[in-house]
Amino acid sequence: MDAILGGIIACAAAAVASPIVLRLIISTVVDTPNERSSHSEPTPRGGGIALVTGVAAGLAASQLFDSPVPETFVIATFLGALGLVEDIRGVGIPARLTLQTAAGATAAIILLADTHIPTWSVPLAGVAVIVWMVGFVNAFNFMDGINGISAAQLIVAGALWSAAGILSDAPTMTTLGTITAGAALGYLPWNFPRARFFIGDIGAYFGGTWLATGTVIGIRLGIHPVIMISPLVLYGADTTFTLLRRLRRREALRTAHRSHVYQRLVINGWSHSKTTSFFALSALLSAALSLVWLAESNALRGGGSVLMGAIVVTYLFAPRLWVESSTPPRRKSPL
Repeated sequence: MDAILGGIIACAAAAVASPIVLRLIISTVVDTPNERSSHSEPTPRGGGIALVTGVAAGLAASQLFDSPVPETFVIATFLGALGLVEDIRGVGIPARLTLQTAAGATAAIILLADTHIPTWSVPLAGVAVIVWMVGFVNAFNFMDGINGISAAQLIVAGALWSAAGILSDAPTMTTLGTITAGAALGYLPWNFPRARFFIGDIGAYFGGTWLATGTVIGIRLGIHPVIMISPLVLYGADTTFTLLRRLRRREALRTAHRSHVYQRLVINGWSHSKTTSFFALSALLSAALSLVWLAESNALRGGGSVLMGAIVVTYLFAPRLWVESSTPPRRKSPL
């Protein structure tokens, strides 16, 4: 009951907050198209405030006070505030990374407290949590470039968390999942299919932190790591694949670009709606297949993992398989 109530409240709060936030920021924080953009018109950003509001309302309604959830929400909100400053005036890369690392270290201390892991492995686990959180926060920010894609990522992750919580008898995870999906659903109509405003860096930093810390919470609760990471694998894979591709082509990594898989699909003719739907379906299938790890059968686990890998590879090579192959050879982009 807490899970359902939390999801409904989160959805309603985000839906109510969205037009209010838009009215407040419409002429203050504007995303102007540049070399990295996949949109062509100046669009307000800062919609992440509505996401934060939705999650906060959902948490208040569900009262998840007997877990690290409130503390991780504060950390996510702190980085969201950093993102808001970035939206308004910009923050240098060294300062951003320093604050993200500090937040990751704080999260590691909180999330690793009272865990039953060998003492000698605590420092290694702490470093892993920091690297995971900082890495995924930035991956989330890089991937937030077309209408609806980040809301879709949050909805898919929330749905998987809810299902995994129910199947694993972990009600905290179920509630977190419904709150996450609910807040994203409340915001979604304001960003998809037409973008009235974007979540901005505040939403990307908050959303990335929220998903990264939620993944660790689920693992703490005994849910298999493959299940917890599965809904986020495309964001991580797209970012890593793009980085390696740019390194191979000797491109300056700090130069603005549109080399992500989803950006290349848009450049080659897919609409934002089609690209986001393709991403959401791929992420959902990958997440659903991960549930085979609840079974004891190694055959089922292996088969599910192979199919998950096939989905990831299909997504990564989609621009070449389905779009670039239909264009004249001179327009093909080498991998």
